[in-house]
Amino acid sequence: MFNPEIIFITISLLLLAGVAYWMRVPQVIIPLSIVYLLFVLLSDPSPKSLPNLKSIKNSTLGTEQKKVTKFKTKFEPLATTIQPTPLTFDSGRTKKTLLKKRIKDQSSKAVNKH
Repeated sequence: MFNPEIIFITISLLLLAGVAYWMRVPQVIIPLSIVYLLFVLLSDPSPKSLPNLKSIKNSTLGTEQKKVTKFKTKFEPLATTIQPTPLTFDSGRTKKTLLKKRIKDQSSKAVNKH
């Protein structure tokens, strides 16, 4: 009766029209409807345009699958010497606190010398 494409496009049109009305932009519905009408008028509703689905029997597919399963190889991970390093994010706070500690240490040393 109906082409599946027409049903899909009709549902899409109704969904878009509902969203346009919900967003308070009803003037968008007119161009959407024009595009929909052009699609319906220009689409071919004849059963010839629908794809004819037939089962394909391929005898080589079974032999290829047998060949693939015939040559199973063991997968062993390679031993690597790469050690993971922790992720560190250097913010400006750490440098400032280290700088403040150094200044305090230097000033305390200077005070202790005198």
